[in-house]
Amino acid sequence: MKVALLSIAFLVILHFAGCMLENRAEETVETFKKVDGSLSSSNRYLNIDIKELFKIIDVHRHKNRTLALEADSIYNAVEAVSQFIDSLNQLQKTLDSSGERLDITEKILVGTPTGNELKRKLLWVSGSCYSTLITPVEKPALDSILSWINEIPTISDWDKRHFQLTPTVAGITILNKFENDCKNAASYSLSLIAKQLSK
Repeated sequence: MKVALLSIAFLVILHFAGCMLENRAEETVETFKKVDGSLSSSNRYLNIDIKELFKIIDVHRHKNRTLALEADSIYNAVEAVSQFIDSLNQLQKTLDSSGERLDITEKILVGTPTGNELKRKLLWVSGSCYSTLITPVEKPALDSILSWINEIPTISDWDKRHFQLTPTVAGITILNKFENDCKNAASYSLSLIAKQLSK
């Protein structure tokens, strides 16, 4: 439910990205900052959740080493994508402290090795999470969480759709949305593993 509401709110905010013209720029930047603040808060909560789940898995690791290794893969993938996104966001803020420029995010992420690395890391999280599914019943929930990330292999201009002519503040918010999706997927998958190992 929380993921669906965040996704809807995020889509509404993306619609307002087009409003970065003339005197609406400050208002739009502030709106993106509010959404970004919500995503950051959610990411902090998910960090705690993931660490707690991983502690439970670690205690029961001896019961099923294969599942424990899958949990390790998820944890490592999420940590890597979080660090990468944090570094991208810092770079964008350094290059555009106002958040209004339309060229920064595109130069960093569209058709570049950095953009390709972002896609690779996002897909690593996705693949790691899907590998933990125990029954097909669990797949729709993960599909819902990872819907934007799962588009990467099927949409050739995925990076352009999300980052071309995107104000820096929106680029940061989009990246934080992807990080949030990864953390939600990891939390879901790790909870399945923890439940299985705790039996």
